[in-house]
Amino acid sequence: LIDRECVCEFNAMKKKVFVSVVVVLSVVGQTLAACDGGILLDLGNTGENANDDYYQSLDNPQPFTVRDLVRTDRLSGGVSSPDGKTVAFFRYVWSVNLNVSSTTLWTVDVSTGVAARVTPFAWGISESNAQWTADSSRLIFLSNRGGAGTQIWTVSSSGTDATQVTDYPLSIQTLLLDAHSNNVAFSVSIFPGTTMELTCDYLAAKEEGRIPGFGKLDAFLYKKTFIRHWDTWFQGRRNHIFLTKMSVSNGVVTFAEPRDIMNDWDVDAPTKPYGDMNEWSFSADGKLFAFPRQMSCNEAGQCDPSVELSDVTWRTDLAICFAGTEKGGEVTCDTSNPAIDTEP
Repeated sequence: LIDRECVCEFNAMKKKVFVSVVVVLSVVGQTLAACDGGILLDLGNTGENANDDYYQSLDNPQPFTVRDLVRTDRLSGGVSSPDGKTVAFFRYVWSVNLNVSSTTLWTVDVSTGVAARVTPFAWGISESNAQWTADSSRLIFLSNRGGAGTQIWTVSSSGTDATQVTDYPLSIQTLLLDAHSNNVAFSVSIFPGTTMELTCDYLAAKEEGRIPGFGKLDAFLYKKTFIRHWDTWFQGRRNHIFLTKMSVSNGVVTFAEPRDIMNDWDVDAPTKPYGDMNEWSFSADGKLFAFPRQMSCNEAGQCDPSVELSDVTWRTDLAICFAGTEKGGEVTCDTSNPAIDTEP
């Protein structure tokens, strides 16, 4: 496919190109070689089951080391189909030789215990948040395999037709489907009071040095805390929840135009730093959507659900908020309990 000397030349010029070459060749099972100072190095087994093969090859027990800790495959995100016959989950594998990971979607038959991958394997893939449709025939999930950030994908339970559903200008962080009503909630990091498109345009202009008065200067004026939350600097963007409706016809999944239910709220939902879809819930009749958010109050004790003040730095008060799933519904929050209320 690609001459090894050519790979070495590319590696010397730009390591990023070499990495992409390695990914392509590893998927089709070619024998790989890396270039280090003009010397070809055999990368060895770079397949999906390389770690399984390694442990099967061991003749005797050995101590569990830090390398085993990162080398061991991980299973996560198990969710049962509505008919109870199948469980979907994600399998994470890491390549010792390539120093790259892959997380793909799998299913296991409850009656037989037979597991099968339903999305194609490739290094660099990251998938999460699997959700079943009501008839148990399809899954929707988040994936970065389209090359344009993380978007919503769908695949049949047999794994024959993995297809990208959305093409929003920003990556999606969290996804929740109510299979009974086909209501969908997802979150995106945007500047409050703007849209996904405007946020994307601003980020592009900033990257290209087109912000008036700033050029390529990367600066942010802090008027309140948090300035830095754990390992992340705050630079104005917030996690906002979008609601939409899903339709499925002849295996084709489509979404209605999503709406930001938080509008200009200067708050995060899911909450930072560890919030995810487990913080969200649809009502049994599909008419309401519930989520927690960090409450913030001024010195007089007045709490405004639409903004986070500096007191969030030392205050641990989450309130449950409710939004109607139909357009025009107002968001209300229950602030009666000054404590952590979460996972409705």
